[in-house]
Amino acid sequence: MPVVQKAILSTRKAIEEGKTLSEPLKSSGIFPSMVTQMVSVGEQTGELDTMLSKVADYYEEEVDATVASMMTIMEPVLMVFLGVIIGGIVISMYLPIFHIDQQAISQRLIPYPRRGAQWAEETPSASN
Repeated sequence: MPVVQKAILSTRKAIEEGKTLSEPLKSSGIFPSMVTQMVSVGEQTGELDTMLSKVADYYEEEVDATVASMMTIMEPVLMVFLGVIIGGIVISMYLPIFHIDQQAISQRLIPYPRRGAQWAEETPSASN
């Protein structure tokens, strides 16, 4: 049986025996002291629903802040991951082309461009 479920069931039994809600919550050691103190104050003032609502609001804000910080951490990691994936795709597309070109050059199927006087003779001049 899960730990929180055991604590809630023991709290239920203690309430049936006439104890307050905060006592078994505090003795279980599972719930934060702020929660048990807020429940105790709510029981003493008769505003238990208001106190539980404040506890829920507090933890909701805490979860929202935690999620926002996790998203702030995850955004750069996700960008790097996507960059690596897209870079890998681009490299895998161009690598065969470079390989074919390298084979053609090594087998002299594509002549190297000649520099110097012969290059100037083969290129059309701008004055014509």
